Order: sequence, then C-alpha cells, then structure tokens
Amino acid sequence: MLAATAGEPLRLPLADGRWQRFTAAQLPDGRRLVVGIDITELVDRERQLAALSEIDASTQVGNRRLFDRRLAEEWARGARLGTPLAVLMIDVDHFDRYRTARGDAAADACLQQVALRLQACVRRPLDVVARLGDAGFGILLPHATPEVAARLARRCIQAIDEAKMPHADSPVAPQVTLSAGHASAHPHQPGEHASLLRAAEQALERARAMGRHRAERAMG
Repeated sequence: MLAATAGEPLRLPLADGRWQRFTAAQLPDGRRLVVGIDITELVDRERQLAALSEIDASTQVGNRRLFDRRLAEEWARGARLGTPLAVLMIDVDHFDRYRTARGDAAADACLQQVALRLQACVRRPLDVVARLGDAGFGILLPHATPEVAARLARRCIQAIDEAKMPHADSPVAPQVTLSAGHASAHPHQPGEHASLLRAAEQALERARAMGRHRAERAMG
C-alpha cells in the first residue's frame, strides 16, 4: 500500500484470483483515502491481447516475437540448470515459385497445412513452433540433445512429404518439401542465445546448398 499512498496506482492479485487497483487521495484533514477497484476483467483482456500478439494470424502458430522471447528464456533456464537446448530452422523449398504460380490464397493455405503438420510433430509442452518469415519456421526444443533435434528434423520433413501437396514449379520434387538446419548447445553465458540461432541458420543454408529437401546439423 506504500506505493498507493505515495500517489502511484498499485495493482495487486487477490487470494481468490481477482485483481484490484489501489489509488490514494489526500483528504483536507491530512488523512489518506485508499480506494480499491476490481480490474480482473481488464487484466484478463490484457493477457488475451498479449497472447494474440505472439501468434501468427495466418498459421496460428507462434510468431517471431514469441520465438525470440522463449529462446531467451530457455537459454537462461538452461544456463541455470545445466540442461541442453536445441533449435531447428525450417524453410519451405522454393516457396516463392509456389506463390507466384498459385497465388496468395493457395500459398497461405499451404503454409497453414505446413504449420499444422509441424505442430503435430512436436510432442512436449515446452516445445515451440513459430513462423519466422514468409516460408520460414523455427522450432525451439528445451532439454533436447543433438540426436533429439535430428530425429525431429527428419520427422518434420517426412510429415510434409506424406502430405503430398503438389508443387509443379519446384525443381526439387513434384510436391512441397522442406529443408532444415538444427543446432544444439549447453547454454552458459546469459544473452548468448543468438549464437545458437546463427548455428542453426548456417546449417539450414548448407542444406539448401546441398540440394534442399534434407536436414543438416550445425558443424562444431
């Protein structure tokens, strides 16, 4: 209540799950009047908006904001607990040709199917699937070894192969395919998670250079 009596609004959770905002006013006789207002509905709306701001509107998986936040959090957690962390970077092969040939509506529908199948490939509550670009996705895997990341990368590629979505303009295959790069590390210094992301991106670039429709592990 000290903040409220100092003239600053104070938001507090109550034991029954509700939230209240307290404000204080100085009375003529020198006493202070503290007023509490129920703001539970407001807090709920703020939480809903915050959740929506981290969801890609088209594919309904996470967006870049969610991915970056969770990557930083899981890196810090891994550094504290000594647990590994893995990242997959995934790209839909030659998706620019798909969009040009079939139009935006078909391209969006294709990405929705890709996102849905990628989400189905992850099996743990802490794993994060996010759309990071037009045809780029990332998967964050806390507590995951390089072997776990490699298996998931293969599973993602196979899941899209099994969908058999036609892509007549791809030089790789007559259907939509994926390329993936993955990297893993034991976090150490806080804030160094960008190095893990760069390693996964470099592995993805190598998968593209080697003909696409494949997964490559980060070197080193």
